[in-house]
Amino acid sequence: MRFILIMNMAQRGARPSDPGTFTHQIFIEHPADNIAEFMRLLDNSNFIMAKELYKDPMGDRELSEGKTIGINTHYIAKVRPI
Repeated sequence: MRFILIMNMAQRGARPSDPGTFTHQIFIEHPADNIAEFMRLLDNSNFIMAKELYKDPMGDRELSEGKTIGINTHYIAKVRPI
């Protein structure tokens, strides 16, 4: 299942003059069957592994697969299925 994770950690800006923001989003794909199962996993884990997904910079709605990443669940503020 695919999710957007809203993280409670700073994201650097694109340019040196840009201070960035205090939160950022990670798009992932995880083998959980539903959000309830995924939330149980988050509640019982310090880290999870998931496949990172990337938006097309040209504005296409399709997400492309990246590599498997480890995510510290302590910094996840919000989870939304996509």
